[in-house]
Amino acid sequence: MGRTRNGSCAELVTVPTTNVVAVRTSLDWADLAAVPEVYATAWSGLFGNLDLRPRETVLVRGATSSLGRAALNLAVDHGATVLATTRDAQRAPLL
Repeated sequence: MGRTRNGSCAELVTVPTTNVVAVRTSLDWADLAAVPEVYATAWSGLFGNLDLRPRETVLVRGATSSLGRAALNLAVDHGATVLATTRDAQRAPLL
C-alpha cells in the first residue's frame, strides 16, 4: 500500500490498482504476507532513513536473518557495497 495508507493489517482494505499484482506461489498466506513486510522494512531503513546511494558502503549486521537478507539484497541491487555479518558461522557461506 506504499506505507502512505493506514490499514495494512486490517481484515479488509482498499488499495490503488497500481499496487495490485497477480501472484502465483506455493507459499501459504502467512509466509507470502511476510515477504513484502520484511522488504518494506528493509527498504525504509536503507532508503528512507539512510538515503543509501549507489557506490556507498553499508554494513548489514545479522545479514543471515530474513530482514538482514532483504537489506543485503536491496543494497546490492541498488549498487551499494555491502559488508555483512552473522553470528552463526554455519550461515557464513550464505553471505
